Amino acid sequence: MRDDVWSPLLYPVGHYLGPVGESDTPLPSAHRVRVGEQVRTLPGGDPYKIWLVAHGAAGGPTPWTPQDVARTAGLPAHRFDAAMSELTDRGLLLAVDADLPEAEEMAGSYRWQSMLYGHGTQLGWNGLYGIGGPSEPWVLVNSLVYDVWRWTPIAATLWDACEALYESYREPFDDDDIVVDSPRAMLSQLLPSLHSLICSYAGYLDEAW
Repeated sequence: MRDDVWSPLLYPVGHYLGPVGESDTPLPSAHRVRVGEQVRTLPGGDPYKIWLVAHGAAGGPTPWTPQDVARTAGLPAHRFDAAMSELTDRGLLLAVDADLPEAEEMAGSYRWQSMLYGHGTQLGWNGLYGIGGPSEPWVLVNSLVYDVWRWTPIAATLWDACEALYESYREPFDDDDIVVDSPRAMLSQLLPSLHSLICSYAGYLDEAW
């Protein structure tokens, strides 16, 4: 894991619903994103590009920072900053440092929504768990990420999920060395783990409602 993954972590917010109206152009001027009980407008052009790149699809499951998005998007600084500001103002982009107190406040305001199918684990997956389509996994994850994917959606917020899940990781399970001793420690594990799910389309970050 890189040294700068905590500075800060960047997440797209919401579930993509498609372009606004019927467009016969390859680059629609606006898109729709469901956030909580609302459908918000995602402007086309630079904001749309940044929102897509923020999913990390171009960078794999590595935790994703503003620096990563800027480097991958390849926009001039003024255009990148303007797109980031617009997305933040619309509640479609979130940056948080998992090690700062603000992370707990964020966790109390957002929830996780899972998608795709769970495949459990199989011989040959080296103790990893599969998530993906109905017939085969699209991504293999460790037990903690799989538990986040399975159980976090039934919690009202990410913080509620941390309070419920950390008890299962107070001691090592089999050969898994993931150990947490508090909801706060669980949050530090949970937040970077979301990127491997987001970039695999296994779910999305949502506002609590």
